[in-house]
Amino acid sequence: MKKVTQGNSVEFTNIPILNAKASLEGVTLTPEDAFVLSRINGKSSIAEIQKIVGFDANKIKAIFEKLVSHSLVVFQESVSAKSEAIKN
Repeated sequence: MKKVTQGNSVEFTNIPILNAKASLEGVTLTPEDAFVLSRINGKSSIAEIQKIVGFDANKIKAIFEKLVSHSLVVFQESVSAKSEAIKN
């Protein structure tokens, strides 16, 4: 089972997953927000999604901050945190 963190700190190593319990009711998404949301597959990190969508770092971070603030996205344990856990 994968560990899901509820923290809202957006790091490029974070692996976002869609929050199945979230509702889009009352949430206004831009086309860019929706495009990024559609790229979340539970396997790709934010950095990998950034490469796919082609947005700059500030824009992708702002989009993920918005998605997290509306509880549409949560994060799995980051790739670097997994690597550290294996080393220890």
